[in-house]
Amino acid sequence: MQSNTDKDFPERHLLANTAWLAEHLNAPDVRILDVGVLMSGLPVGYPYGHIPGAVYLDVRKLFTAVRGVPGSLRPVSELAEVMGQLGISQETTVVIYDEGLGPIATQTFWALEYLGHTDVHILDGGLAAWKEEGRPLETTVNTPEPLTFVPKIRSDRGTTAEWILENLDNPDIVLLDTRYPQEHQEGRIPGAVNRSWDDNLLHGTVPRLRCFSELEAAYKSLGVTPDKAIICYCETGARSSHTYFVLRLMGYPRVGDYDGSWTEWGRVRQLPSERG
Repeated sequence: MQSNTDKDFPERHLLANTAWLAEHLNAPDVRILDVGVLMSGLPVGYPYGHIPGAVYLDVRKLFTAVRGVPGSLRPVSELAEVMGQLGISQETTVVIYDEGLGPIATQTFWALEYLGHTDVHILDGGLAAWKEEGRPLETTVNTPEPLTFVPKIRSDRGTTAEWILENLDNPDIVLLDTRYPQEHQEGRIPGAVNRSWDDNLLHGTVPRLRCFSELEAAYKSLGVTPDKAIICYCETGARSSHTYFVLRLMGYPRVGDYDGSWTEWGRVRQLPSERG
């Protein structure tokens, strides 16, 4: 799958473009996921128009408030059941989209990679790009035939507060706070550097990623380099998953997302923090 953005991204196959998807709408080994959170009473979302053949995933089926921490992954057995019901096995090519190129899609991408899936992609520009090009939509609710999803957990794609605490002084690890600068100033994990997740995007009618060379320079200036293990976090693990995806796209070999994020870290008195 070729991206229609910057051709220099080392892992550009992680972005699926609209032309490729249009050619594979009926492919039996491709599952298109429309991801979001349906809001009652609002005439938006999957029931009102989606890419033909797409199935809907409410991300609340993947993430919940574990120990009072929103955005935490549900138990692996539940995740495997959800994926199976969506018609996804480890052999299925999965293309994920949300309204744009946002954290809902990337958080789902991260969850699948954590579960060991190796053929998962995000639609470049999301539904906004599909609509802008005048491509067809449908309102049919698609219900796929269930498959068996066998998790192959990649623990390196996630992390825990305990692990971070043990590695705060490890020079091989960079903690990357992807929240807005004001949030970072109000409280952060010690030693964390800051780059807001949305600084990765060129904002417009269709959100697109900044070019590889620009992103590479920005991250290198913070010490976020491919030779390090990068741990991304935000408030609940959603925005940080966006940066996780961008770094994966850039070819960073060791990158993980801390789904407990600041919501978990900041409320535990025994865990150190910095301000200012």
